Amino acid sequence: MSSLGIARNWKILVLGPSAELGAAVRNLLADQVPSAQLFEVKSYPDTASLARLLSSQTLSVCLLDAATSKETALPLVREIEKAAPKLPVVALLAKNDPDLVLSCLRQGASEFLIHPFLADQVAAVFGRLAGIHPHLMQPEGQGRLIAVMPVKGGCGASTVALNLVFQRKKFNAKRVLLADLDPLCGIQSFLLKAKPGYSFMDAVARGTALDVDVWRGLVQTMDGVDLLFAPDALAEGIYDLAEPRNLISFARGLYELVVADVASPYGPWNERIAQMADEVLLVTTAEAGAMRSCQRALDHLRNLRVPHQRVKLVLNRDGKVSAAETLQQQLSVPVYKSLPADPEAIQQSLLEGKPVAAGSAFGKSLSALATTLAGGPPEAAVPKPPEKAKSSGLAGLWGLLGRK
Repeated sequence: MSSLGIARNWKILVLGPSAELGAAVRNLLADQVPSAQLFEVKSYPDTASLARLLSSQTLSVCLLDAATSKETALPLVREIEKAAPKLPVVALLAKNDPDLVLSCLRQGASEFLIHPFLADQVAAVFGRLAGIHPHLMQPEGQGRLIAVMPVKGGCGASTVALNLVFQRKKFNAKRVLLADLDPLCGIQSFLLKAKPGYSFMDAVARGTALDVDVWRGLVQTMDGVDLLFAPDALAEGIYDLAEPRNLISFARGLYELVVADVASPYGPWNERIAQMADEVLLVTTAEAGAMRSCQRALDHLRNLRVPHQRVKLVLNRDGKVSAAETLQQQLSVPVYKSLPADPEAIQQSLLEGKPVAAGSAFGKSLSALATTLAGGPPEAAVPKPPEKAKSSGLAGLWGLLGRK
């Protein structure tokens, strides 16, 4: 790492016609990170040229001149997001212009820099980028992180996380981990009838000194899945948790797939996990209070700058008349997957301390969810409910609650 917080293998694209801004960036990077690769395009490319440019290189970040022509630069932010969804865009400004800053952020820019570019200013921006886009700091071969979190308590997110990780064959993953990262209410040990001697708090306490030998003593294994449990009791430091980076990075170095059971979208610990995740499965139910909480959770993740394409809405305990259409209409967000209410199968799994039976309705839906997440054929569109469902009590309740 350099003093700017930029990894030496970063590939940085500087885009735009301003000679002054381009030279300022080039000189700063040449001085601080001489080994980083710098690509310069001294113009605003058209859509086709931009797509070819972004497909020809695996870039780390794009620094976009937003000052020379905001009318041209602002639409380019959207075009970059379409062509390279994981590529963060930093807007370069010639002076402090709050209106232009706001316009850039609304278009999808991750950060902004104001000329003159000072080393500490640039370091702060790239440090935040590394938190929001952890792939920038990860070497090749790091495992995939799927964070499963409820919009509110009681939505069944822990059940979804448990059963999803046991679909490891769908992900073609040999080394998988289920990490219960809910420090206060983690229940994976209860669901699996396990008696853990250690928890993820023991791993956190090790910090950067965590090693493979210690890790083997912390996890348990069940049917080829490693399990890292939450503490059974309130442990020292549990209220001070804020930074999961060391733990997550270590786990992703060992496993091809990590499924994290996360308490909620709120609080520093959970927010950081959401920002680091490749996918956030946001689990809700059709109950009106959960749907209300779902809107707030989506807004919160958006404010955290978690890219919208990473957030996938899962409707749990869906009824015979699906509420997915109502949910989509009210939130303007697609339902990624609906999981049926299947209380008998889930109750049986609790009694046995095992995943839900593969042949059950819930088990089949989890298999379909895993297939889609793993890159299989997309699910069919949610069917439109019967006409009478449009005036259902659920829709009426939502209308009474309103949206903010």
